[in-house]
Amino acid sequence: MMRFVKVVILLILINLKINVAQNMAKSGFGIANIDELKMQVSALDSSADAEILIDKEQIMIVSSKQLMVKTVYHGKIKILKKSGLDRGTIKLRCVVDETDKEYINNIKGFTHNLENGTPVTTPLTDASIFYEKLDENNTITKIIAPNLKVGSVFEYQYTRNTPFSINPNPPLWRFQSSVPSRWSEVIAYIPAWFFYKTHHNGFLPFAINEIKDTTLFFDESYIPGVICRYAIKDIPALKEEIYTPSLKDCSANLEFELSGYQQRNGHVRYFSATWKDVYRFLKTDENFGERLKNTAFFEPIAKQFQSIKDTLDLVNAIYKFITKEVKWNGDLGLGAGSLYKAYEKKSASGTELNMMLVALLRICEVKANMAALSTRANGKLNVNIARTDRFNHAVAHVKIEGKDIFMDASEKYAKPGMLPFYSASNHIFILEPDSGRMANYKPKDKRWSLETINYTVDIAKNELKANYEIVHGGYEAIELKTTIDEKGKDELLKAIVQNNSDWQVEDLALDYKNRDDGAVQIKYSFAGALNQQANNNLHFNPLHELRLMKSPFEAQQRIYPIDFITPIEKISMIKIQAPDGYEFVDLPGSQSFALPEKAGKFSYSVELKDKELNIRSHLTVSNTFFNPEQYDQMREFFGLVVQNQAQLIVLKKLP
Repeated sequence: MMRFVKVVILLILINLKINVAQNMAKSGFGIANIDELKMQVSALDSSADAEILIDKEQIMIVSSKQLMVKTVYHGKIKILKKSGLDRGTIKLRCVVDETDKEYINNIKGFTHNLENGTPVTTPLTDASIFYEKLDENNTITKIIAPNLKVGSVFEYQYTRNTPFSINPNPPLWRFQSSVPSRWSEVIAYIPAWFFYKTHHNGFLPFAINEIKDTTLFFDESYIPGVICRYAIKDIPALKEEIYTPSLKDCSANLEFELSGYQQRNGHVRYFSATWKDVYRFLKTDENFGERLKNTAFFEPIAKQFQSIKDTLDLVNAIYKFITKEVKWNGDLGLGAGSLYKAYEKKSASGTELNMMLVALLRICEVKANMAALSTRANGKLNVNIARTDRFNHAVAHVKIEGKDIFMDASEKYAKPGMLPFYSASNHIFILEPDSGRMANYKPKDKRWSLETINYTVDIAKNELKANYEIVHGGYEAIELKTTIDEKGKDELLKAIVQNNSDWQVEDLALDYKNRDDGAVQIKYSFAGALNQQANNNLHFNPLHELRLMKSPFEAQQRIYPIDFITPIEKISMIKIQAPDGYEFVDLPGSQSFALPEKAGKFSYSVELKDKELNIRSHLTVSNTFFNPEQYDQMREFFGLVVQNQAQLIVLKKLP
């Protein structure tokens, strides 16, 4: 696909010339700022080990001997802690292909320090600039700040020159990084002959978002153009939060995509890739579509499935066979090697495993397809940009009774229709026999648990005893089984004992291999001393340490959305028998509350019958994704869950 873009650009635009003035704003460049040098703590984040003071880039299209994207960058960073010193090493990757190369030049920089109250400036020299060959297609330009120490301010500039033959698009502009930033800005000067789309991502508001008409000197004449300017101020550090989507999805960034150009005769030619182009490329790629043409070695294996007539049963059986026979080696990536060699080795990448699954299904006359996606860690797929490099994994697909069923054989504890967390992508590109189509995927299986606790109060021994059982199902079961595989059953049971440190835990038992529903069942008994208060009343929490101890959403504000990935359901059922000579008093009232639009619900019911108390706590979260605007609702909802589950039961001694 990139070859297609290169050919069009080189044939049509090779003779274009441009002479654009390159005036990076240099106000104060190389001059120490006393206030910045005196700063000891970031006003944006007191825990930050550094703060970006300036983060600015200008983008131009220029041509002398060839058409190029030229970007001029100006950065300035304050080092606040020892852990921030590594930010004084700047690494810039450049691409090299068969005929051309990207390169960095015009590197300048200064390190400013405050010594005995006086600013001291150390200029960057050639001795601090290094060029390294990373591999056949990449080089690294490394800039190391001189005389860098805690308290230093390092500022630098450089120019990146990218031939259109390598990439006609400016680099992705990231407004946000792992440290806070006062100001981040990108300005693009676009001659009217070029048509760029912009794609913005993130949840931070623009301080500047404008496009203005202008006149640019282009191809030895003045022609119309536009200046695109985007800026964000007071930018928080990009940090992982609980139930956060991929940081790539949360990060504020801006992407330019060249979609076409105007020829000298005024005719407009568009050459942005389409999903049809992506389909054709993947179907004919030797490391993807072509791999599925060499799978005859599966034909003898397919005979063992001949007796299965129901399509869904057949799909399940073949899925279990592949996950049992071949182990995932942990590798992700869209490309695949020899399927025969991987099968013989009994170890394969995720894509190779799913290709084996598709191949065997097809031999068994099930219409199966490969489906490409971007894993959650790789970031969500932008369906408006058709590019193969957006994908980093492929799963298997079948359609039964009009329903799309996706499978990922890299997760042996999942099942058809249930993708593991890492590949549970919202958008999946299905490569059907004659065309490709984009499908939406939303997990239907829950992350669920059902626990029961039966209490016995032993007054004579001053002891509270309980028989406990919990069943973990759906995605919760997958997580537990994976933990058992990685750490062992004994480590899991040991963790249960440690998490109940105030109780004596006995008779631990764990079972999942004998369950047809795929769930994990854990049983044990526990006992602890009674908490006797004044007048010999007994107080205890019936959920003890199994309750939600604190809300996952305690922060006053949240920038990023909440993504649970799957629906959640947790049920706790408790039974307590009052001992002779005691009665229940001041029982908590039954309550029920819900999120708007049936997005979630919590109920806490208390029922006393004779001397037996039954309590049922039931939490459901039906929606999996909540925007930042809904955060206050979620914060209040989970705060009430914690409050209700913290309620105590009181047993009063009878006179």
